Amino acid sequence: MTLDVILAATAVLLILSIFASKASGRLGVPALVLFLALGMLAGSEGIGGIYFDNVHVAERLGVIALAFLLFMVPVPAVALYAMTFPLQSLAAQNAAWALELLGVPVLLDGNVIHLSQVSLGVTEACSGIRSLISLLALAAGLGYLTLSSPSRVAVLVAATVPVSVIANAFRVVSTAFVALWFGIDYATGFFHAFSGWAIFVFASACLLGLNQLLLIGTRTPRSAGH
Repeated sequence: MTLDVILAATAVLLILSIFASKASGRLGVPALVLFLALGMLAGSEGIGGIYFDNVHVAERLGVIALAFLLFMVPVPAVALYAMTFPLQSLAAQNAAWALELLGVPVLLDGNVIHLSQVSLGVTEACSGIRSLISLLALAAGLGYLTLSSPSRVAVLVAATVPVSVIANAFRVVSTAFVALWFGIDYATGFFHAFSGWAIFVFASACLLGLNQLLLIGTRTPRSAGH
């Protein structure tokens, strides 16, 4: 089974798990019951035909699942604020620099970007901290599955920081252009939410591309059974 097939199957299972989690509340059924049913359907006796008799596969998946539980631990408020404020400032500064480079008159006042017609504030929600945490989880899991060298895994995980910062700055810049062209209501409405998802997909694609570069010149990537 190739890596592409494994990633595609994992993505389908994750999507189905999300729907199962949402449906459990409406149906009044414990989510664990739906997850067990989903696992049975995906197993060797179900329509998925996935065999779970490989000890190495089960161990590797179990390690990843347990490691991902660490991302569920809430970050202490003090540490969260200590990371959020620098990310806000960095996003505002990078966006202002990019806008000036593109010939847009801009005045940066703290975390507020003043344009000719509108002003945009880079709030805590726009700091990119949530995307950064999600990208860290993605890079850790992807690197563990595909890269045989711990140093290359560390490079992939470390790359999430600049990728997240650049992607978030691009989101602020695109929001600024939408605000100039269509008005502040459009920029802070649907586009603001949509751009968050779009930028996350873009950042994820960048990590996947970097992962492919790290695979060049290395030995065969980690297989499920070794």
